[in-house]
Amino acid sequence: MSKPKFRFTVLCEDKNHYYFIKSYLECKYSSGHGSFRPKISPEGKGSAEQYVRDNFAEEVKNHRKYGNVLIVVTDADNYTFDERLQTLNQTLTKNLYKQLSKDDKIIVLIPARNIETWFRYADNPEDCNENKDYKQEYDEEVTPKQYGAKYAKGNIFCNGSLKALQKACKELNRLKKLLS
Repeated sequence: MSKPKFRFTVLCEDKNHYYFIKSYLECKYSSGHGSFRPKISPEGKGSAEQYVRDNFAEEVKNHRKYGNVLIVVTDADNYTFDERLQTLNQTLTKNLYKQLSKDDKIIVLIPARNIETWFRYADNPEDCNENKDYKQEYDEEVTPKQYGAKYAKGNIFCNGSLKALQKACKELNRLKKLLS
């Protein structure tokens, strides 16, 4: 049996983030060619966003040492993409690491307001607002794997009108180049 072509570490807030991006990547880059290491915030153990921030610098260090692909997924909540990205970069500065570069195989996805906004967009793009919280609508019966596949097959990231989707499109296009 051959080794997986790509090794992905997914640092994220919850299982919805993880299974969404894992499904997306498997559909885009065909399953069997990648292995996944989840780093998911433990449920009920404090702020999930804080968990991502607290682990970000260490995962960047590991990425740079071992060369795996690091995918970071964290909700914007009440912040903009740039503000949330700044909080992540501040952890690098605080730990005396160099800032992210375009050559790093590190992709940062920041759904605004949260990942459920992206689910809503896939279901009803005309009636989706990045400032509205859709978490309650997708609480129990959400299947993040289905949404990941839907995004991959429909190329929704790069056809989406939401600002967060446009930023994600740029990041995922960069990933595609880095993996080729």
